[in-house]
Amino acid sequence: PPGGYYLVQEAAGSGGGASLPDPDAIGSIAIGATAGKVALVSNNIPLSGSCLTGASIVDFVGYGGANCSETAPTAALDNTIADFRDAGGCLDTDNNLEDFTEAAPQPRNSSSPISVCSYWLAVGDVSLTEFSLGSPTPNPVAGTLRVPFALQRDEAVRLDVLDIQGRVVWTLMDGTLSSGRHDVTWTGVSKRGMARSGVYFIRMQVAGRSYVRRVMVTR
Repeated sequence: PPGGYYLVQEAAGSGGGASLPDPDAIGSIAIGATAGKVALVSNNIPLSGSCLTGASIVDFVGYGGANCSETAPTAALDNTIADFRDAGGCLDTDNNLEDFTEAAPQPRNSSSPISVCSYWLAVGDVSLTEFSLGSPTPNPVAGTLRVPFALQRDEAVRLDVLDIQGRVVWTLMDGTLSSGRHDVTWTGVSKRGMARSGVYFIRMQVAGRSYVRRVMVTR
């Protein structure tokens, strides 16, 4: 479920260590400590190719000396060091190096308590102390993209879709909104028709600051 965990490998490593919880998948996949990639997918179709793309990939993490990653790979791992996404698992700027911090392993499986990110919620009692641009979903996207964001106070806000050259291809929002959580959608339309496959950026400008998220469009 959203906010839950799915353990796919059970191994102590050559240096020993504590036993891991029972995995939620049958079998195991050998994952190297010094260079590797992990993809979270939405179906059971095998992935192929060295750099993974496609509408089925929900999230992608490269670590160590990985030849592919989100912007830059996060640190290498071993049986005593793991990478954890910051902000309780809620930071996702599409830069693995910036999003993860090294720490002692804390394996979890589907029976572990969930971790809910505040920007997933349309309503709730989490106080807003800053402006934030949530992770667009789904990403990669072939149809409609949902872009969540939050405002700590009433403020003028503009959200644009940029191409890889930084040109505005579509404006999602340009006006004043009340404080709280909001979201907008992008159907893939651009100033020149439907956006082609490739990398785009969602940019939010508010109170003199800019927030950016990367998305992959597939056709």
